[in-house]
Amino acid sequence: MSEGTPARVLVVDDDRLLLDGLRRQLQGTFDLSTALGGHEGLDVLRTAGQGDGFAVVLSDYQMPRMDGASFLAAVRDVAPEATRMLLSGKADLNGVASVVNQGGVFRFLMKPVSRDALTEAIQAGVEQHRLVTAERELLQQTRLGIHRPLSGRLERVGGELPSATSPPGTPPAPHRIPPAW
Repeated sequence: MSEGTPARVLVVDDDRLLLDGLRRQLQGTFDLSTALGGHEGLDVLRTAGQGDGFAVVLSDYQMPRMDGASFLAAVRDVAPEATRMLLSGKADLNGVASVVNQGGVFRFLMKPVSRDALTEAIQAGVEQHRLVTAERELLQQTRLGIHRPLSGRLERVGGELPSATSPPGTPPAPHRIPPAW
């Protein structure tokens, strides 16, 4: 997502009329996609992939076949960097706690929600996504920046480092001590 490009937002609900209303309200502010239910929402996320994914995923809590808790928990696996938000017309504290704990929810909004409050919450979610993405990129650049000088030094003494793209915690290859030592 570049500076001038609207952030991609996925809204998932089982009410087509609500989705149409949200699309009209948020038109032009965000690059909005909608999905009718959790299974369709997961299909949309998988199709989008990681490189062109959504900044925010906003889900209704009470949906048939897959509720918001199950959906947002699955979103956490399919699109881990997406900021997850919950929209509900009924405040079931046990259910909300489940969603927060399982799905890592950033914001909880109660229906009906005003256009301004919804827009503000989604913009906060977009900013959260930007921060998470920037942190990941900084960590990756730091790992690459550390890896290059160390690998050059180790090559001079015959040692090896794990690949810069290997996951953190991957043990390096055993070091070979040059025969001159």
